[in-house]
Amino acid sequence: MNRRQAVGSLLGAAGALGLGFRGSPRARVTSEGPDLQGGSRLFEPFEIDFSIEEIEDLHRRIDSVKWPEMPFDTGWSAGTADRILRDLVAYWRNEYDWFPVQAALNELTHLRGSIEGDLLHCVIYDRDNEEATESSFPLLLLHGWPGSFYEFHEAAPRLSRGVDGDPGFKVVVPSLPGYVFSDAPSEIGMGPGRMAERLHQMMLLLGHERYGVQGGDWGAIIATEMARMYPDSLVGLHLNFVFGAPSPPAG
Repeated sequence: MNRRQAVGSLLGAAGALGLGFRGSPRARVTSEGPDLQGGSRLFEPFEIDFSIEEIEDLHRRIDSVKWPEMPFDTGWSAGTADRILRDLVAYWRNEYDWFPVQAALNELTHLRGSIEGDLLHCVIYDRDNEEATESSFPLLLLHGWPGSFYEFHEAAPRLSRGVDGDPGFKVVVPSLPGYVFSDAPSEIGMGPGRMAERLHQMMLLLGHERYGVQGGDWGAIIATEMARMYPDSLVGLHLNFVFGAPSPPAG
């Protein structure tokens, strides 16, 4: 992968490494559900909606960057290599076209709903499954840091389609609180346990009382918390990052 392919891949993740935001015009809600008890709201469709004016503003801000003078090439010994960073930024500014990426991302089924007053985003994969039935089992896939829902854009459709007559899964891929199109938390203390609570509530609002969960990195920690907190709801746990086993119960 060359440098331009690398930046294209990173930018194609829709700014996935950035934190979430509140009240953003960048996500256009196509319908709103009713308010529920506890500041929650049913999950409703929305589209990613960056405007040409916002992209032009981004270009102006890139153009105004004051690059430091480098007396000699330090390579990667003091952080990101200056020459490579400038090359990537030049491609981002002059050649990268956001709008085809936005259109492709909007081909996915995006939902957002309010959990305790904060918007939570997820992508649903089930429409490619022509054989989908009520027997299709819900599967929650959790990303880590740095990452986003886009990590699963190849695996999730395959899981939803199924093979050899298997109906596949009803795949739910959220943006963790504070990532991409999920609001930054409105209060302190949004650790793995609180995230586990909100993601479980999200699954209940989506109609999934029992489900499986997969996670890596921080997603693995959150998934483990969900298994500990909601053993009657989680029927399966898969981790691709194992950080240690919990202590056995006393006695």
